[in-house]
Amino acid sequence: MKWTKTEILRSADKALVLDDDIAFMPAAFEGNDRIRRLEKVHVNASGLWDANQNVLRVHLDIRGEMVVPCAITDEDVRIEFKTDDDVVFSFEKTDDEYAIIVKGDTVELMPVVFPLIMMEVPLKVVKPGLKDYPKGEGWEVLTEEAYQRERKSQSDPRLAILRDYKPKDE
Repeated sequence: MKWTKTEILRSADKALVLDDDIAFMPAAFEGNDRIRRLEKVHVNASGLWDANQNVLRVHLDIRGEMVVPCAITDEDVRIEFKTDDDVVFSFEKTDDEYAIIVKGDTVELMPVVFPLIMMEVPLKVVKPGLKDYPKGEGWEVLTEEAYQRERKSQSDPRLAILRDYKPKDE
């Protein structure tokens, strides 16, 4: 997913278009506990050369499916995602502080696409319809409702002495 400087300059006032399915290697997710893999990722990019400012303005539309771990059971959960962004590339220094300075003569979109997708990864996901929560010897994962019920039924041990308190008649 790239455009060369020659392609960009030849395009003049015409939009450059990339419409591709892309795949990511498993190594891209090593060390990241919030995502396991990406599937069916489709990128639609359209770029327009701005000759006045010597920059390439690119609109990215990214869609796909991510597989993330359930926060309770650690099972795979599939989530569809969609994100879009406008990115500015320049072959020389520019006043635009957000412009990406291109090294060489090729505009690479993959180094921009991957971080945009990673910003869409949720912090926590619970598998839809989860009914059986994990438990073991001496421990169990409670639903929020069960936790609140249990909490209401227990009294604060610091206040237990007050149960036996009987006021004296004065």
